[in-house]
Amino acid sequence: MRNVQRFLSRYRAGGLDGLKIQWAPGRTPLIPEALAPLILDWVRKGPRACGLKRANWTHAALADFLYQRTGIRVRETAMGDFCRRRGVRPYRPTYRFLRADAARQQRALEELREKNARPSEASLSC
Repeated sequence: MRNVQRFLSRYRAGGLDGLKIQWAPGRTPLIPEALAPLILDWVRKGPRACGLKRANWTHAALADFLYQRTGIRVRETAMGDFCRRRGVRPYRPTYRFLRADAARQQRALEELREKNARPSEASLSC
């Protein structure tokens, strides 16, 4: 009953705008927004470019590396949240193409086009 009275008094005071939910700003993030480009650059380059002997990043490895470089200690879950908000999935080694040689990629594409353009011998025999 008390909630109904609160809603009614808010409606009378501000109309429909008075009924809108006003969320609290929440806790300040553990990883400062200014570090986001740096961390995303680490992910793009990969752990080997950062001097680590790993094939790809994990949230725990990124959190440890962040602590080593900046002194900011975060848990694996905080790093996971940071990565999810930016669309980064460090477990998947999908960033190799960013480090690849552009000329070799172009040659490979041309070879694939040539291979797919030629009719196969199996189709000619039928």
